[in-house]
Amino acid sequence: MHWPQLEERARGVADYWDLAYDDSTEAAALPVGFPRAGCSVVWLPPQRTSSGAATLSRAFDFPALTLNEMLGAPRNEGDEPFCGRPYVLETRPASGYATLTITAFDLLVGAVDGINEAGLVAAMLADDDSTTGGGPASGTDPTFAPAVGLSEVEFCRYLLETCASAEEALEAVRIARHYYLFHPEHFVVADRSGRAFVYEFAPGHNTEHVTWADGLQVLTNHLLYRYPAITDLPSGDGNGLTYARFRTLTSLFPGDGRYSADQIAQRHAAVRFTNPDRPVRTLWYALYDTEYCTMSVSFYLRDTEDGQVRTPRLAFSLEPAPAAAPAS
Repeated sequence: MHWPQLEERARGVADYWDLAYDDSTEAAALPVGFPRAGCSVVWLPPQRTSSGAATLSRAFDFPALTLNEMLGAPRNEGDEPFCGRPYVLETRPASGYATLTITAFDLLVGAVDGINEAGLVAAMLADDDSTTGGGPASGTDPTFAPAVGLSEVEFCRYLLETCASAEEALEAVRIARHYYLFHPEHFVVADRSGRAFVYEFAPGHNTEHVTWADGLQVLTNHLLYRYPAITDLPSGDGNGLTYARFRTLTSLFPGDGRYSADQIAQRHAAVRFTNPDRPVRTLWYALYDTEYCTMSVSFYLRDTEDGQVRTPRLAFSLEPAPAAAPAS
């Protein structure tokens, strides 16, 4: 009823594998990873970019380790880094909106970040306040199996396929049930007009918090509703450098200045994970232009003695949908 695009894919999976399409069969997921990440986002409304296009700048940070290594076990021959095979997916459902997304966790239902043809963008980031950060661990009761509602990896794709604006997206998530499959996350959702909000749950997952952006918005891995500005942050760098990265990114986009795509990418690179003594790397950096519905993304490949090897920024695009006619 609420997500016909996923229903269509799930029926396709069941038909291909000759599975019964009933409550005893899970046909709506193709999991390929474990959703825990660091990450940072800078949202720039139209008045903060030199092109006049609202833009989302997104770094996805994650340990460049195999699952065995993450669990403290030896690396087996042939093991790949756990999040080492991300996918760029273009989907064009029979109804709803065409999308460009990046996922490393589930090919059928998941999206880590992405954009749709209406210029809506969405990204998920780890909420470490609800686990090992500043709050109690009462929000860490994962299901480890599909449940009723939207899991953290389903949130972005659901909105991108069904909504055209930030207001529509907020209405959609507020009528949905939510659960954690693996790890608490928080989300940024924004649209072509410049409207944007951060959607979070309190650590107990009992209350939602919506923070609307007032111009440029930075988000890392602490709960924004607790610490919305630099002056609100506790002292220190924070778990996973979340406070330090928030301070750095906020300071790099001061005042009312406008920035080009290259300038945005260069500034965001200041919080890239490069320390050889830490296993975390910025596995991809993506820049989303909501006016032209484009994604420009660079992927981490490996470390070298001189630094890192990354792909050049790879360009992908959707044909923007016609703007909706104003209500009469």
